[in-house]
This record gives sequence, C-alpha cells and structure tokens, in this order.
Amino acid sequence: MAPDLFGFRTAKEQPMPNDDVILAVDTVHATYNHAITALHGVSFELRRGQILALLGANG
Repeated sequence: MAPDLFGFRTAKEQPMPNDDVILAVDTVHATYNHAITALHGVSFELRRGQILALLGANG
C-alpha cells in the first residue's frame, strides 16, 4: 500500500459515531388513492451508518 502523503482517509477508515441522528421521522401517515393505508403513525430515527428499508405486504 502506498504511503498516505496528504493525511486523507478513505470512507471505510472514517470513524462513524453511532449516536448521530441524521434523519428523524415522527408519526408519518400515507395512503394510496385516499383509500388504502400504507403507513399509519410510523416513527423512527436513522443514525449515521444505518440503512433502513420500508417494505410493504408484497415486499
């Protein structure tokens, strides 16, 4: 591996504190065609380094 002449670090080497909230969602509701409920009161916090997926009944 070549020496690091400029002091740069790659993303993999960057320390990532787990307590940094980067997205907060509170009590979200969503419907389709004003009839089909997709989300009802969904809340979550996404922290640095986390990945979140919302899947419906059909996946």
